[in-house]
Amino acid sequence: MSGGAFLGPSTVRLGLQAVTRDEAVRATAEILRGDPRVGSWDALWASIGPKQVVELGGSGGGVVCLSHGRSGAVGNLALAAARLSAPVAGQQGEALVLFFVFAIPLTMAEEYLRAVGALARAVGNAKHRTALLGAETQDDFANLLSGWVS
Repeated sequence: MSGGAFLGPSTVRLGLQAVTRDEAVRATAEILRGDPRVGSWDALWASIGPKQVVELGGSGGGVVCLSHGRSGAVGNLALAAARLSAPVAGQQGEALVLFFVFAIPLTMAEEYLRAVGALARAVGNAKHRTALLGAETQDDFANLLSGWVS
């Protein structure tokens, strides 16, 4: 599955503003409101609980927060990505800047696991993280990420 199949410039926001980690997760999930792959944003949001929010910490990876919701209201795998204008504190005090929210159909567990694994490897790579942090446009950010998460 190509990363471009579930991520594009329309599901990326750069310069997103949030004060807390939870606010940033919700604002990132909001990117998927109205997305044709998500039949009910409210059902998607209800499926994102505290156990579905993971901070990828250690070795400089503390800039990343990954969330997911799995719901019958989701018709096809979708990924929202955001880069905050200013970091927010994570649970362990690390500064979080990059946020990702997956919307997962009930029937696509394997595809999601492949995609989240590729995303974790990509943002765990310092060179890739630096590129995402420096991307100038939503297109640039989406193209970088799609090249790694495929």
